Amino acid sequence: MLGKKIRQIREQKNYTQEFVALKLGIEQNTYSKIELGKSKISTDRLIKLAQVLETDLSEFFHNTKNVNFNNNTINIAYINKFVDS
Repeated sequence: MLGKKIRQIREQKNYTQEFVALKLGIEQNTYSKIELGKSKISTDRLIKLAQVLETDLSEFFHNTKNVNFNNNTINIAYINKFVDS
């Protein structure tokens, strides 16, 4: 679900996977796996991705109450507490 939302935001910006991958300092195929949900994404990379996509981190989790992140279920309200600070 996270990868799908990342893809939607990227496409809204008319950015290619190659462009985003370059900005993140990774290969396009590595980035593609993030969007497909086949690769885990670190907190640091997720923050950098939000910067590259010029969006709030919370947008990745819009309309979601809980998210499974690195095998932990985290309430979005908890994440927003840090994002809004």
